[in-house]
Amino acid sequence: MTTGLAPALHAAWAASTYRFQAGDQAYCLRIGQTQPAVDDWMRRQGWEAGAFLTHCNPLGVALDEATNAARQQALLQQVTQAGWAAFAGQGEPAPSSPWVAEPSLFILGLDAAAATALALQGRQLGYLWHRLGQRTQLCLTGLQPAGETQAG
Repeated sequence: MTTGLAPALHAAWAASTYRFQAGDQAYCLRIGQTQPAVDDWMRRQGWEAGAFLTHCNPLGVALDEATNAARQQALLQQVTQAGWAAFAGQGEPAPSSPWVAEPSLFILGLDAAAATALALQGRQLGYLWHRLGQRTQLCLTGLQPAGETQAG
């Protein structure tokens, strides 16, 4: 689901790598790709799907490091209180991108509706959704980047 997203922003997200750490093992997700190593790990843990998201830089507006850290800590507390598992990670843009890496979480035990609600609460444009055996998807929230309006 990528309609409504500026092509340059979609391309930047698609070129990024989304890394997370589980114990001593590092994993990565890429939009539009299957992830056999992530699937094997999730299967062993008993999870079927998860969301990779952040609360940093709402609506694509860069915030200072302290503000982003506080937003991310609040997200982690909310996820923990809900009983979902969370693994620290970061979205890493392509080397040629002007974007910087964002602290993120890979969250398991929630459904897609809860993931969308978390992303909307954090004023995020989208998040990644990964389900066992399927390609990782970019899911949009319907929010627009700061300074842009919906055409039509």
